[in-house]
Amino acid sequence: MWNPDNNSDLEEKNRRELQNEFRIDACRIIKKNFKNTIVGVFPDTFSSKVAPDVLLDIKKISKKEYFNELKNSDIAIADDGLNDTLGWKIKECLLFGKAVIITPNRGKNRKF
Repeated sequence: MWNPDNNSDLEEKNRRELQNEFRIDACRIIKKNFKNTIVGVFPDTFSSKVAPDVLLDIKKISKKEYFNELKNSDIAIADDGLNDTLGWKIKECLLFGKAVIITPNRGKNRKF
């Protein structure tokens, strides 16, 4: 999640708001419909305010735990990073040979 208030550009603030809403809604839908999943957002100050129901457990998201879970997963889900770039998570999922569900190319500034 990216705090829109951390950027002064109005267009980028709006993009971050839409991206955050998408991420929160996606986490809620996945959590509700697929019980054998790990889904959520990093528990920082911003996400704790806007999405307390989908926070990841800080004790279970170390790099080692994350890679172990990713290694044992069948499918991974990832979306855009900042400024419409591919997020780092997509690359990690591909590195582990996972099927990856990603958001559509929405940005005019898409960088590969």
